[in-house]
Amino acid sequence: MSLAVPAPTFHLPRRRMPQHLARPNNPPAYTETYKVVNDVGEEDFPLEAVAPPQALEPSPSVAFDDEVPALIVHFHNLQANSESKESRYKIIHHRPSVRKLILAGPKECMRNLKTRSGSTLAPEKPELRWIHLPANNMSWVEKLMMRIQALEQYTNSNVEKAEVLLSPEYWINRRVESGGPATLHMRPFHSKIASSERAQSQLQSNEVLFMPYLHWDYAHKLQCRNNCIKIAVEGQPVPNRPSLDIMTQYSEETVEDVEKDHIDLKNSQADDPSSVLTRSELEAARYRRMFTIDELVMLAYLNVGSPIHPRRTLDHSRYPTLQGEDIDSRDLDQVVYRHTKRLGLKPRLIMVDQLWMWMLDDNTIVTAFPGRWKDASEPTFDRSDIVERIMMDLTSNVTKIKSCSELAHLIIRKCAGTFFPTPIEVDPTGFLDFMNFFGIAIGDVKTKETRAFNRLWEHSNEMESLQDALRLRRSYPKAVDESTYQKLFSLNRHSALSDQDVEKRIQDEVSALTNITEETNLLKEIKDILDELSSILLILKEQELVVHSMNGDDEAESDEDDETKVPSPEGTKATKKTKNRILRSHSRLLRYIRDHKRDVELLELEAIRTHDALSMLLDLKQKQASVSEADYARQEAVETTSQGRTILVFTTVTIVFLPLSFIAGIFSMNAKEINGYERPVWQIMAIMIPITLIVLAISSTLAHAGKHLHTTSLIECSRGWKSFIRSLSIRDISLTWEVVGWPFGDMWERDRPPTPRPGNRSMPVFDFVRGPVVGTGRYS
Repeated sequence: MSLAVPAPTFHLPRRRMPQHLARPNNPPAYTETYKVVNDVGEEDFPLEAVAPPQALEPSPSVAFDDEVPALIVHFHNLQANSESKESRYKIIHHRPSVRKLILAGPKECMRNLKTRSGSTLAPEKPELRWIHLPANNMSWVEKLMMRIQALEQYTNSNVEKAEVLLSPEYWINRRVESGGPATLHMRPFHSKIASSERAQSQLQSNEVLFMPYLHWDYAHKLQCRNNCIKIAVEGQPVPNRPSLDIMTQYSEETVEDVEKDHIDLKNSQADDPSSVLTRSELEAARYRRMFTIDELVMLAYLNVGSPIHPRRTLDHSRYPTLQGEDIDSRDLDQVVYRHTKRLGLKPRLIMVDQLWMWMLDDNTIVTAFPGRWKDASEPTFDRSDIVERIMMDLTSNVTKIKSCSELAHLIIRKCAGTFFPTPIEVDPTGFLDFMNFFGIAIGDVKTKETRAFNRLWEHSNEMESLQDALRLRRSYPKAVDESTYQKLFSLNRHSALSDQDVEKRIQDEVSALTNITEETNLLKEIKDILDELSSILLILKEQELVVHSMNGDDEAESDEDDETKVPSPEGTKATKKTKNRILRSHSRLLRYIRDHKRDVELLELEAIRTHDALSMLLDLKQKQASVSEADYARQEAVETTSQGRTILVFTTVTIVFLPLSFIAGIFSMNAKEINGYERPVWQIMAIMIPITLIVLAISSTLAHAGKHLHTTSLIECSRGWKSFIRSLSIRDISLTWEVVGWPFGDMWERDRPPTPRPGNRSMPVFDFVRGPVVGTGRYS
């Protein structure tokens, strides 16, 4: 059974200042249970949309923000050089829930902290503090900013400062939603923040920064994220346990074990009357079993006015308008996904996360960036967890933070370097060197391209050898001297094959040369690698621009201070030392990002060379196939011409003997008009040979010139023959007739009355054609 979720209502962007950030009439009071806050209200925590919107109408008291840990770090004695216990450099950190942090405020969360020994830490004002939210949740940021400025130091200037920090030009207007809620992100941005000329001197040190960076996650977690988006935004029904199979897919626990635990829990609660829960608690427990805490946060805040920004895949960050199967197929075709799957590891994907950072009054840094969605079976310590990486550096004796800017540089460095681990940080089963995967993928394509080129060379040589064998067979048949034939064919390895086998092998080689399937697949693979590298390079360029903007602002500010301020003996040396330290930190951070960018550019250059080599191989293969086909077609044309000549000889012989045999057959007929006369052979030959020559001439003319003759040419030809016949005189015709004779003279004379001779010597063509009118047709 599934729960029907109503279609979501898309909220319009909020006005310039959110209502819950407006200054309250009375200062809020914090109690022990941190529930009574006058200016919070239900609108601050959109609990009616928690799991999922209005599915079971959960009570407003049900919230999952209590299970999301935040982080507060206090730094003390930043400039201390003494190792004494009272004045030495020290760090105190605490992980309260997000709900407690927002309702109570960071200052209240750090009170009455316990040490490992159980003693209570004395309250002490920090010189620097870092507050971190574990998601890019705009609702959390808006409420936290108000608490920082209004709950701890309630003044007009601080409220004004909170309004400026979240003004549209620094907040809402920087949001991009080009492809739906799944593509929500902030444009890369860095700026100093100042409200008005009156308060500009007080707010000059405030800064805001939005920067993308690369991270990773497991492929099945991406499916969980997509399911949450469909439920929260598209209004799809909630299944009973949508993530149970996904959660146990790569875990040692099976689905049956999880269900058995749930049944045992229900039985134990039924036996214990004190465990009876309210409806809201039952609903919360139900959804807590159905979804992980990361999924519940996504469901709660994705479809609200100030939404959470989900983690994006590499292709989704580059092509935000792609939806459905298009983006899913591209995500599952990543180099990292294919390589980790080939290694037998959990398939992983490259993700693009965002770092949101605010630097307030040179003593507070507020950050918001997400972490990976972890399984219960994963170890608690994760080398790729950015917060853990930062805390390892802060708690070590190597890194000592002296200013707010240095802490900001450390956070940026760890975020930007998550995708580029050092050799010490690489873990074969956890934190992998992802850029090495791209080098391996490019190397594989180059190796296959080299093999394909070698095969092209082999097929070309084989094709040439076969064509030579066929050419020798046709040029030097076995009718020639046997020794010469053996000498010619001893250098060709295909001499033992028959003509049919050679022609079949030639066809096979032509097919191999014209088949470009493998090269096309390699070209597609290298294009995908180039596309991913260009996307990574685009992220690094945005990081470089953001960090360079920070560097430029600090240098300009430092130069302006040096020109306008009069140096005083006290503190001048320390101030310059601090500024130089910050500038060196900026330079190291910028060089760190540019080094990563250079490494990716080298990989991209190598991929471009491989792409060009494959394109050249395809072009060369097509040209070689065209040349081989043309040479084979030329040989076939030569063979066809030779066969045509043979046919022409037989045709000529047929044309010659056809009239001869026809006339000879006439004279051999058993007719009295023919056999009744004793004719010599030369008379018969005098009839046969001219007729045969005339038929041969006409046939040859039609065979060789008939295709070039048009209707007008035929008419002119016929007119020429008529003119020639007309030019002949009767005397010439008579003499010819007397010599040749007419075989049917007597029959002609009997059947046709005698015709008188014309008066003139010439005779029309039609009279000549009608029949002979002179002589008897034979000699006495």
